[in-house]
Amino acid sequence: MLTAPRLDPEVKDGWAAWVRHNRAYYQRYDLTITGFVIEGFAPGMGPHGLAAYAQFSPDGLMLATTNQSFGKIALYRDTMPYIRHRLDLVPHDTAQAGQQLADMVAAEKKDFPGGTQFLMVRTILKSPTWHARTMAAAQAAPGGQRIQFVDAYTFFLLLKTQLAAVPDSGLHSAEP
Repeated sequence: MLTAPRLDPEVKDGWAAWVRHNRAYYQRYDLTITGFVIEGFAPGMGPHGLAAYAQFSPDGLMLATTNQSFGKIALYRDTMPYIRHRLDLVPHDTAQAGQQLADMVAAEKKDFPGGTQFLMVRTILKSPTWHARTMAAAQAAPGGQRIQFVDAYTFFLLLKTQLAAVPDSGLHSAEP
């Protein structure tokens, strides 16, 4: 709800205030990625939102959106990689969660000319032990040997590198 026109048409666009607010905290905590943006039932943030996030989150952005104007992945202004959220991993049982990951990777359409697949998932209130067991279960599942888990910064760097390697792929978004 930061892009004008807003619910109250008298309220101006709020992106500049959002950038100021976030820039201070991202600098304070040495952050350059945004792990999860929830658009919910608000209008999609669109190109103004991408331009805003690029100012304080230049190394990556994951969007939870049903907005179809965003592809699954892209490189915004040839610098900021972004990916759409596609899975909340919720099973308590780690074998089931691992199998769910392996099944999703096996079923995913390849979105990259080089064949590399990227999938960022969200977990909520899961322990480090749960994550370790789930990752092991995913890699042990049929087809799971192709799965490699990495931290968020490595993920976005690899995504950016892959997207930059295929400049004519249509995965580069234009200026707003």
